[in-house]
Amino acid sequence: MGALIGVSEGSVVAIIVAAIPACIAAWASLRTRKENTEQHGESQQLLRDLASDVRGHGDKLDDLKDDIGTLAQRVDNAHERIDRHIDDLNDRHGYGPGL
Repeated sequence: MGALIGVSEGSVVAIIVAAIPACIAAWASLRTRKENTEQHGESQQLLRDLASDVRGHGDKLDDLKDDIGTLAQRVDNAHERIDRHIDDLNDRHGYGPGL
């Protein structure tokens, strides 16, 4: 069999004391990575929510633009009809154009 290495009680304590800072650093690093991962996930979700909201508002603006275009066409049509009615009234009453 192999040889046994004799380690004194003082050596064991020294090894444990030397390992404590490394263990604390590893624990702190693990905790920090976990927090960073959670924050990254939350940030990603917030960005997805923001992108969704922006798309939703863009769709609403497109719909509004279409509604304004339809309204503008209706106003133009009404303006033409009013002009025709004014011309008809002027013709009936013997007024010249534009009076």
